[in-house]
Formats: sequence, C-alpha cells, structure tokens
Amino acid sequence: GIVAMRRALNAAPDDVAALFVLARLYGAQKSWAEARDTLNRIVELAGTTDAKSRQTALFSLADLYEGPLGDATLAESMLVKVLSSEPTNKNALERLYALGTKTGDKKLARSSLERLAEYETDLVQRTEYQLRVAEVAREANDGAGMLRALQDAVVSTPQDLRPWTLLARLCLSRGESPEALQSLAGAIAQVIEMARARRRPLEARWLLTLGLLEVNALKRPTEGLAHLQAALG
Repeated sequence: GIVAMRRALNAAPDDVAALFVLARLYGAQKSWAEARDTLNRIVELAGTTDAKSRQTALFSLADLYEGPLGDATLAESMLVKVLSSEPTNKNALERLYALGTKTGDKKLARSSLERLAEYETDLVQRTEYQLRVAEVAREANDGAGMLRALQDAVVSTPQDLRPWTLLARLCLSRGESPEALQSLAGAIAQVIEMARARRRPLEARWLLTLGLLEVNALKRPTEGLAHLQAALG
C-alpha cells in the first residue's frame, strides 16, 4: 500500500509512474491533501518533457479541486494549464464549459463553447456548439453574438435548417419592417461572404432569399436580379 510505495520512492523519488500509484492510493483513502501534493509533484517533474504525464496529473488535480477539495477557481486553473500547452484540447474545454455552467460563470461557459466551436473540424459538431453559443448569447441579450454564431452554423451545415430558421427569426423578431428586412438581407450577405472566405459552396436558398429581399423589399433590382440568376444558375 502507501507504506510500500513510499519506500519505493525513497529509492527513486522521481519515478512518475510510482507517484501516480501513490496519488491513487491516497485518493482511495480520501487523503485528499496528500493526493494533491503528489499530483503537483508529478506536474513539476513532468515539466515540458513529459506532456502526457503532466496533462494526466493536471486533469486529476482538476477532479480533486472540483470535487472533494471544493475549489472551483483552482479547478479552472488546472484546466487552463492544460490548454496553455494544448489550446485545442477538447476535454479541457468541455470541462471548463461544465465548470462555468455549474458555478454560474457564464463568461467562462461561453468562452469555452466558442473555443470548442472554433477548433472543431467536424462541421456537424461545430454547428451543435454554435447553436449552444447562440443560446448562451440569447440569454445574455447579446444579439450580435447570437447572430455570429448562427451565421457560422448556417455556413457549416447548410442542410441543417435550424440555424437558418433561428437567424431569420432573430432578424425579424420585431416584425417585417424595412429595417428588419434590411437586417435579414445584411445577415444573409454576411453568410455568403463567410462561405466564400471558407471556400464553402453557396446555397441556392441563400442567394434566392437575398435576391427576393433586394428586389421586393429593398428596391435594389440590379443586385437582386444578379443574386436570383446566381441562385438559378
């Protein structure tokens, strides 16, 4: 048990594998402070030369701080340290989002979601993250942030009508006034530009909707006809 591991570590005090075993033994006995100190020792020893061990120890420390040690601030700090060496670590970002939600830290929850969306290469999953960002932005009365998230989702998965429907609903939330229709046209134009920048195909639905708005509501027939022709073409 613990006595045997301590004896082994007297002979090899920098044995990271043995230190992990000792930390688990302390945890099994609910000796949380000792487990914390052992894990911190692993982080110190691993430094920049053993990234895997360092990351494993930091996640274990985050578990300790969030759980039995009851210190959400230090739990967040451990996860931030993981991200300092691997900014795209999905597990750490998901953990930060969950921590922010649990503690009511909406800024932390939102920033974690935004980073998850930014780094996600699976476009379907990226849309799911952006829909969650949009919901958080809505709760914060941040219309601009909600619009950005929905536009990104529309470009990522044009076949998914949820972000497109929410985008239209957001722009027309106060009725179909000239200003609201102008807002919708501007939002769709930004979607088109975003798709071009990301080298994504332009959807006929975007071009058709924008063209009809320009011809019928905004009295810009030349631009509208060009977009309608592109939609049909």
